Amino acid sequence: MPFSARLQAQLFLRQCRHNLSEVLIPASLHTILKYKIFTLAYQRDLKNILGKMKKYDTILKREKRLFRKRNMSIYFQSICSSSSGNCLALWSDTTKLVIDCGLSSMKRTRHALTTLFNDPAQIDSVLLTHMHGDHISYYPLRVLEDYGLTIRLHDDSMGQLKEKHFNSYGFKNLNILTYKNKKFTVGDFCIKPFEVMHNPSYPTYGYQIHCQDKKIIIVTDFLDWESVFDHFIDADFIFVESNHDLELLRKYFNPNSRFHMPNPDTAELILNIRKESKKAPQMIMLGHLSSQRNEPKIAIKETQDSFRDAGVKMDFELKAAPLRDAGEVVFL
Repeated sequence: MPFSARLQAQLFLRQCRHNLSEVLIPASLHTILKYKIFTLAYQRDLKNILGKMKKYDTILKREKRLFRKRNMSIYFQSICSSSSGNCLALWSDTTKLVIDCGLSSMKRTRHALTTLFNDPAQIDSVLLTHMHGDHISYYPLRVLEDYGLTIRLHDDSMGQLKEKHFNSYGFKNLNILTYKNKKFTVGDFCIKPFEVMHNPSYPTYGYQIHCQDKKIIIVTDFLDWESVFDHFIDADFIFVESNHDLELLRKYFNPNSRFHMPNPDTAELILNIRKESKKAPQMIMLGHLSSQRNEPKIAIKETQDSFRDAGVKMDFELKAAPLRDAGEVVFL
């Protein structure tokens, strides 16, 4: 074997071993590559050797990408979640999503997004569930436009966005994409929107999101769960509204509460999810709690009591999102 061919083959195989150890490719693949390269080397076909080396290097790089995708990290964080403002974040190693951006000022919006991602311009998309002012408004739109971000909303909500939140400002540089009731993809995430019952004047949507083998459900504002129940089955993570306590509602009445999920209804939903699912979710997080008509400990206790009364084990983590502050980062 010519020295140059043997040296290049050995150097390439050393790199192969390094790549293989990183991505845990079966040793059999390394053996096949080694056999083919040295077979060519013995045939003293240096040109063919170099061509095959390039081909096998491409194979290894592809296997590394697939390995990283299969072992991708997924994270969730609630930035704020209440009747005063809502903003959630879901991201992987390579894709960043924000769900709703109902922050009260441009300053607060900038602070929230820069704290979350350092460089907000790297956010791949901002999904909007509906057009209520605690989910999107004029000031956050100005910030999203400044960062050059893409917002996605349902086609039926486009008119409301302009009518209620543009405030005669042109937003000529605001990137807007609309979706319908069909799946769409943003980077690593496959997103299926589904309509939920809320205020009849405001089309409202939840999201069933898939990434790798994880199923994530986000439903912030709604009043009835039975029509959308199937979306929750076998989810790995659920963020769901538990808006008000019935006793506190009687004390501090608000007619708009009829458009939101009371604690007992959310508890019943969660109990039925666990009964019908083959596996327990990793975590269920209660969100959109009313600041005056609910408390995290009351909402959590309602669900705990429903499981106890039904004799069903609660084998998942149950938490409530902070109302005005950022919650913990959840690793999914």
